[in-house]
Amino acid sequence: DAAAETSAQLALANDKVEVLTRESRKLTNENNHLHTQLIAAADKLDRFERTAQQAHRRLEERVSAAVAKEASANQRVKALQQQNEDIQQRLGFTEDSSSDGASRSMSKPRMQNGRAHP
Repeated sequence: DAAAETSAQLALANDKVEVLTRESRKLTNENNHLHTQLIAAADKLDRFERTAQQAHRRLEERVSAAVAKEASANQRVKALQQQNEDIQQRLGFTEDSSSDGASRSMSKPRMQNGRAHP
């Protein structure tokens, strides 16, 4: 009987559609869950990158400040060395150096009548 066979085929097709519909819902839910996880991971990565960039900028600022302080300190040392040399010259101190220039000693000037003379 053709009607019974058609009815059986229709029931089989409906069963297959029902299975595919359940599988489709399951896959859609899984896809939505994975999409949500992906968005959360991307947000977390963005926050991490911003934090890393901020830390990098702070470190660059600290390095820049340290370099500026070092330059200032070097200028101050040079100025103090020059002042020291000027004072030594006014007081008549002389620098004696060995032939290789490795060691230096300061010799005091001779004193005559309360005044320094080289």
